[in-house]
Amino acid sequence: MMAVVKRPLRPSLWIALALAASAAFSATAPAHGAQTQPAAPSSPDDAAVRRAWELLSPAEQADALEEYEARAEYAEGFRQSLVRYALKFDERDPGLYPLAAPIPYFDPQKHAPGQPIPRRALDPDSRAARAERERILGKLHSRAQQPGWIYDYATREVVLVPTDKPLARRFENALAGMLPRQDLAEALVERALDDGAEQKALSAFAHAYTDRVGALFPGITLYDAWSSGADLEMPDVDVLGVVHDVLDEWNKWKAPVPESQHRVLYEKVGAIFQGARRHRGLRAAYARSYLCGARELEPLYAVCIERLNFAWESCSSDPATLAKTLPRSADWNEHLAKLEERLLKSPEARAKAQTRWATIEREAAQMREMWVGILRERKAFERTARPADDK
Repeated sequence: MMAVVKRPLRPSLWIALALAASAAFSATAPAHGAQTQPAAPSSPDDAAVRRAWELLSPAEQADALEEYEARAEYAEGFRQSLVRYALKFDERDPGLYPLAAPIPYFDPQKHAPGQPIPRRALDPDSRAARAERERILGKLHSRAQQPGWIYDYATREVVLVPTDKPLARRFENALAGMLPRQDLAEALVERALDDGAEQKALSAFAHAYTDRVGALFPGITLYDAWSSGADLEMPDVDVLGVVHDVLDEWNKWKAPVPESQHRVLYEKVGAIFQGARRHRGLRAAYARSYLCGARELEPLYAVCIERLNFAWESCSSDPATLAKTLPRSADWNEHLAKLEERLLKSPEARAKAQTRWATIEREAAQMREMWVGILRERKAFERTARPADDK
């Protein structure tokens, strides 16, 4: 149960105060479906910032990031109020969250004893593994932010995402204008929005993607594979594993599944996936739009950015309140359609939604400019090589 905490200032009221306090804030909201506005005409593009970053020594990089994060920690604004609010949902030390578990795989002996082809994990750096990651994960939406915490729908827990390149991840998040622990706040919001209705299905699709001859592709889940739209291998062990875990149906289909039964079986598993994806996708989109602009959302939801911000505005950006309005997967279309109907009936509500969205994107752009300024102070853009003593 979430602790009762003080609610943040209502977004529309906060924005009104910000407008009155700063002449630099433009009241012009972006058009429906518009993308993130550029920070400023003179701002270097991401490629130029990355080149400058690479010309700092590791010690200089760490020092620059520490300055950015220290300054960002005390930056005041709408997003900061939302981050602070969300972090109160779970006040344990950020380092005490469990590590993301290795991706499990369906056991052939359990789910396909009539065709128990062993699973064998490929070397992540092998040509086959890299090609499959590119083919499948390359089709998925790529975020600018690289979160260090994510919400795991299978366990319904926020988990730490390990990395062997912590400075690079912190750099990318600064480049995206992230606030310190914004990724943790987002994960906590996502947890607050999930009622567990599709946990069985999402747990099943959290298993590893494999092929018919037993190759297991590291870093790819069935959820990733089915979300990608790519042509997929559908070994019996994985398809039946979903049926067994979600429906507890063990007798209708047996491996090896005859080809005459494939269509009905695959349609059944496809329906399970569609319900799970609608449930997770909507909640993930709401969690991202809590603190981020359109570019962080999957394309399907990026075009709904006004509707998502309208929903947040309607509940004073309180996840517990919003969670009560979220639909079962069967009512996904109706939920989004009703939001659009309400927006069309109220120009004032639409303006508030647009202003919320514009404020979030503007504040992220301002933080990015602060990060660029920190690199400029270190003459990073003027360099042509790393320091000679750098190793």
